[in-house]
Amino acid sequence: MDTQNTILQIDHLKTRFKVGKKTVYAVNDVNLSVARGHVQGIVGESGCGKSVTMRTVLQLLSPNAYIAGGDILFAPEPGGDAIDLAKMDRYGEEMRAIRGQKIAMIFQNPMASLNPVYTIGSQIMENLLLHEKVDKEEAKKRIINLLAELGIPEPEQRYNEYPHQFSGGMKQRVMIAIAMICNPGLLIADEPTTALDVTIQAQILRLMLELREHHGTSVIIVTHNMGIIAEYCDDVAVMYMGRVVESGTVRQIFQNPQHPYTRALVRCVPVPGMPKTNDLETISGSTPDASIAFDHCEFEPRCKFATEACRKGFPQAVECEPGHMVSCFARGGQS
Repeated sequence: MDTQNTILQIDHLKTRFKVGKKTVYAVNDVNLSVARGHVQGIVGESGCGKSVTMRTVLQLLSPNAYIAGGDILFAPEPGGDAIDLAKMDRYGEEMRAIRGQKIAMIFQNPMASLNPVYTIGSQIMENLLLHEKVDKEEAKKRIINLLAELGIPEPEQRYNEYPHQFSGGMKQRVMIAIAMICNPGLLIADEPTTALDVTIQAQILRLMLELREHHGTSVIIVTHNMGIIAEYCDDVAVMYMGRVVESGTVRQIFQNPQHPYTRALVRCVPVPGMPKTNDLETISGSTPDASIAFDHCEFEPRCKFATEACRKGFPQAVECEPGHMVSCFARGGQS
């Protein structure tokens, strides 16, 4: 791992859930690299393993979930040593020290993520006091300054208010404040704009880009919205059934998509100037049951380009152009 240029590298990660007598194969052999200072997008349909992959990075998993294999290498400092998060105790002090301080996460539902009985200021302060040795007066000043930076009007007054006094967009700004108060090196935004209208979505995403510019934060945006990927990300990984099927720069993925699933996702996006008579393409079929252990490409049942090879094994990732990886037999993958 080149820790000078890479902040996070995931190698062959597998995450499983035990549900009764069944095993749910949520994350299957994921390989992903996040460049330092970049905005990395992760895109795919609901249920493709995007959020579980990111929760695995921070070991924010339910008791019935476990890491079945792989490495999660995190390098807090450029050129420094990498830490394997997958080998840490999820309840241990080392992992708790990383969560919120070095890697922070914004969850997709701010309405359910804030405690209704505590003030906004106290909820942000909790994270700051947990990780840094500052007195409460200094902490309050930092929080008010950050609230102002995030565009929250009258931050001194808002500091003492409760979540029910905030709109959905303001609550999401508070979630960003909780995540950013310790200036983490990596910010994970899990569907950060799902419950917001389009104008507030744009404001929230621009805020995260500004934080990247001001603090040098690397950002991962998890979304099913290809428009958000195109507008705000530098790099993108396309996931399907717990695997990264294609990855590259945004330009490579949108201008030269190689995997049939990626091409279908791109064609689902409305384009300005498109004739009204043109219908958006839909992806036939539905995602398979994640409790089924596939022995071949999971997209094969929905793929019109499937061959006999697709039914006999998994394609390995190949580089179709510098930095552009794809796992597909139709594109030259080998089992």
